[in-house]
Amino acid sequence: MKALISVVAALVASPAFADGAYIGGFGSFGSYQALGWRGGPNPQRSSTMLGGFAGYGFQAGGLIISPEARLHVGTNRQTQYDENIPGFFGTRPAIYRYTFKENLGASVGLNVGATLGSFTPYVGASIGRSKFKFNSIYTNSGGYQLYFEDRYTFTNYSVRLGAEYNIDRYFLRAEVQHRWFRSGGWDPIHKSEANIGIGVRF
Repeated sequence: MKALISVVAALVASPAFADGAYIGGFGSFGSYQALGWRGGPNPQRSSTMLGGFAGYGFQAGGLIISPEARLHVGTNRQTQYDENIPGFFGTRPAIYRYTFKENLGASVGLNVGATLGSFTPYVGASIGRSKFKFNSIYTNSGGYQLYFEDRYTFTNYSVRLGAEYNIDRYFLRAEVQHRWFRSGGWDPIHKSEANIGIGVRF
């Protein structure tokens, strides 16, 4: 037991390698919430993403200040809602299915953390742009379909809280993040997500 406590204490007390450039990758799982789009309900839909990040850490006393850029792609499509529309699409009732996907997103921001042995807890914020693809499918009871596709670019804002565990030049990262997307004429989209990543410093 004493040996285990000694090993844990040594890991926590080991200095974090924080200065300099770094790169890494991450996976993300989260949930979108669209607030009343086109008169529909406000469902939450899960999503996954893959991405990368790059930045530069400056150590100032006990703080680490890191400008950082991120790039990510969506890996699945979100079903927004299904809605029955009586008498639409000819004289027969139709089902309206609305789906969307965040194809690509990029952001720049700042993380501010504190060195606690091998751990670096941090907070951060960023601003960026995200490209969404929207599909609308109308299907009537006779099986006939109308298909529409739209693409929009939204400004996205994010705040996050996370921690890194440093192992020499390498680090593991876990964070929770909230993003919201705005564009003229649209109600906002919100997304809460958890990100897990790994990186290396140079």
